[in-house]
Amino acid sequence: SWRQTMWLVAALGVVAATGIALGLPPVPSPPPTRLAERLAPARDRAVALILAATLALFTGIYLVTIYLSVIMAPATGGDGGRLTVLLFASGCAGTLANLVTGRWTDRFGPRRVLTGASVLAIADFALMPWASSLFATALAAAIVYGLASWSTMVPQQHRLIAAAPAAASLVVSLNASTVYVAVALAGALGGAALHVLPAAFLPWLAAVFLLLGLGATLYSGPGRSRT
Repeated sequence: SWRQTMWLVAALGVVAATGIALGLPPVPSPPPTRLAERLAPARDRAVALILAATLALFTGIYLVTIYLSVIMAPATGGDGGRLTVLLFASGCAGTLANLVTGRWTDRFGPRRVLTGASVLAIADFALMPWASSLFATALAAAIVYGLASWSTMVPQQHRLIAAAPAAASLVVSLNASTVYVAVALAGALGGAALHVLPAAFLPWLAAVFLLLGLGATLYSGPGRSRT
């Protein structure tokens, strides 16, 4: 049941805490930073545009993540086992994306990687209402979703650090906070949309946010990062 899942997460937390306690060397604490100082990098136009892209991209990504069960209901027929396969395949693809996008970013530049991932995700979301009609095509869509969606974080962080190298830790933390805002926004928007739209329309709504994120990425220009 879901309770066993929570126990598994708790056990993994204990393993992680043990590893940190035994293997992480002492790290000196940085001097205290006021809230105004933490938000100061966002006043830079390049940083603000990159954060806007993060907000739009991850709102779209999590619209699908949170509501994948209802989006893929035609393919799963409400079968939890089939949904688990889709989620597992998507998660494995996302893990692979995280492993390779660092190298791709170094080789091709963060903006190109981000643009390619966004275009691939938009195409996947646009076709998802039809792909979800059969389990085989739904599985393919879930794999592409994992690859494309989780290829965005590394180049975004790279671009932020390149745009504000003197405040690298601050801009990365702002990016993480922006992702959490996007998660909350996606949950609220998706829930509201389901009151007026069929679940099949949610991927298209997500694609709109990805288009906005891609637009912010292209409008921000290469800045000081390599492209």
